[in-house]
Amino acid sequence: MVSQTFHIPSLDWLVKVYYEAERKDADRVSRTLDDLGFHGEDRASAEDILRSGKPNMGFTISSSHDRCSVVVMNWTTSADEFANTYDHEKRHLAIYIADGCGINLRGEEYAYLAGAIAQKMFSVGRRFMCDCCRERR
Repeated sequence: MVSQTFHIPSLDWLVKVYYEAERKDADRVSRTLDDLGFHGEDRASAEDILRSGKPNMGFTISSSHDRCSVVVMNWTTSADEFANTYDHEKRHLAIYIADGCGINLRGEEYAYLAGAIAQKMFSVGRRFMCDCCRERR
């Protein structure tokens, strides 16, 4: 598993991302969820996905009150499966942040937010987007 933490300064929003998580990583992710104060039904569903150990799945959980999000992408079976999960979770992340900050999903501010997230996540995510690069890991 590879982790990344980034901040969106203009919105004062913290994001923790876990790429290629496996069942053995569940305790580490759970500690992060604890540290950020995530509890309840959403957290239970998220942990079920992680602890299932199934590939090509993920989850995003956010708190607008605490202005933070955790994104987890389980291990993937191929580069195109990674791209699918990656795009899916990036969309959830952008929508949750926009909702928490009152940003119109059809407006320019949302488009800039989605682009900023894409730029921040690309530096890490790119290593899983090519089957040749995945084989060299």
